Amino acid sequence: MPRRSRKLRPTKYSRTLVVKTETNEERDLFLQIGLSLLEDINYEIDTRLNRIELDIRGQYDEVDQAIDRLRQLEGSIRNALYPSRDGYYLYHNQILHEVSQPPVNLDLFAAALTVFGFDSIPVDGLLKTEAPLADVIRIHKQIIDLRAPILGEFNRDVERFLIIIALSLPTDDLNPIIDTAIDLGVIQETEYGYQFAVSPQEARKRVVEHLGIELAEQPEAEEGYSDLDLSEFGFDGGKVVFYKDGKEIDPTDIDT
Repeated sequence: MPRRSRKLRPTKYSRTLVVKTETNEERDLFLQIGLSLLEDINYEIDTRLNRIELDIRGQYDEVDQAIDRLRQLEGSIRNALYPSRDGYYLYHNQILHEVSQPPVNLDLFAAALTVFGFDSIPVDGLLKTEAPLADVIRIHKQIIDLRAPILGEFNRDVERFLIIIALSLPTDDLNPIIDTAIDLGVIQETEYGYQFAVSPQEARKRVVEHLGIELAEQPEAEEGYSDLDLSEFGFDGGKVVFYKDGKEIDPTDIDT
């Protein structure tokens, strides 16, 4: 790539950042995300093979902050493309945001990857998994394709439950799974949309036994409705009633 520059206003302070990449994929991902971080900053860039040189100019604070963000990005990309010694990739939100749109909740993402045999778990808001980037992108698409027809109809935990069952069968049609779950009495429609009528663990047990499938051991989910004490739920005449501290509440007001 020829040297090119972006000039916005006169500046006095400058710093140069040199990034050496091992593959074209690493270089292209750094350029794709990195240049978006420099939209309001003066810079010149020179790329030769797998070497990127950025000369950034501006006020002291903005230049130093830009260099720090780019260094963090460099580390995030390496974590996503090259596994650690124990065989795990670590995907930061910045990387996931770039390669997997629309976004998927990390606990659902980890559970879906686990279905395909990749040990995965959310860690401090990041995704730790044995899955390389190509598989992360491929499985993300399957999640989105399954989720699209039911988006907004189910709470997060029920949505995750249905998608994981579908990926395990496998099938690209959620309707028979939804009908089965309703017939078995494990989910039901309420004024707040479809909710679990039993605990998520019991729902999983009944549906898995009915369909005759085996599910991979699932990673621990992030905090959500499924993590609440079941004493907060009441079942009154087929209607799911939510209680907290002895009072009926709207489940959308529960902190997640």
